[in-house]
Amino acid sequence: MIVVVILGILALTIIPRFSIASEVTRSTTTVAVLRTVRNQLEFYRVQHSGTYPTLAQMWENLLQKTDAAGTIDPTADFGPYLTQSPVNQYTLSSTVVAVGTGTAIDGWEYDPVSGVIAAVGFNEATGTYTAP
Repeated sequence: MIVVVILGILALTIIPRFSIASEVTRSTTTVAVLRTVRNQLEFYRVQHSGTYPTLAQMWENLLQKTDAAGTIDPTADFGPYLTQSPVNQYTLSSTVVAVGTGTAIDGWEYDPVSGVIAAVGFNEATGTYTAP
């Protein structure tokens, strides 16, 4: 009986540490993914006369070769910029929606005019997630 009680106490002290570690991992991964996507968006902009991909083109244009006008062309000189659509670690989605319209089933919010992209529900300043 004493052994069971001791194991229970140990479990109560160890389990919260694992959940904190997994939260830190998700936060760190999300920040790293955002950094990569932002860098590639800037690279895209430089190669496409100062324009970012539209909301509808977002992953499609970053995952394939494009010409200077942003038209997908397997023989073009630009891209691909990413190997796969990134997944938001909190919503487990790669969908992209307009800034301010993200829901718990969306992955990213994107503004094609400014090139700003953010993970839905994720606060980069604090490294925390709040479901929208």
